[in-house]
Amino acid sequence: MRAITDGDGDNAVPSWSRDGESIYFCSTRSRSHQIWKQSVHGGGAIQITQHGGFTGFESFDGKTFYYSKLDEEGVWSVPADGGGEALVTPALRRGYWGAWAVSEGGIYLVDDDVLPRPTIEFYNFSTRRLNAVMQIEYSPLDLGDPSLDASRDGRTVFFAQYRPQSSIAVVENFQ
Repeated sequence: MRAITDGDGDNAVPSWSRDGESIYFCSTRSRSHQIWKQSVHGGGAIQITQHGGFTGFESFDGKTFYYSKLDEEGVWSVPADGGGEALVTPALRRGYWGAWAVSEGGIYLVDDDVLPRPTIEFYNFSTRRLNAVMQIEYSPLDLGDPSLDASRDGRTVFFAQYRPQSSIAVVENFQ
């Protein structure tokens, strides 16, 4: 085991670059939560965001990094090597850091506030529209924890949901 990141500040929520040569991660080394990129082979980390960043994923072509911010709603984008930051969609609620995933064609998001049931939505990169894909039966797990992922082609989505159950157990020969 060896450390990949170093320096002052907390380093958290890592994700791989698509080529497997680098990781992206959130760090407070610049006194605020920002996204950094670090080669797994060593060298210095490069700050990717300047206006906040918490968790995110690189696009499948490796050119863009999509991310959420700690204290703002939305999914944002920045060139994978740094540059201008832009709001992609405001649909991701603040605190839902683990409730979204990137596919080649767009971004899947969970909206737990839709009635009558939580909904998985899809933001299409081509049309720039957000559409409901399906309602889920139960509430998702803690939306700050990773709870959604999509296949590269976007045809398969995995999600975690909280399904309350209870049971009664017996302990025999208790003394």
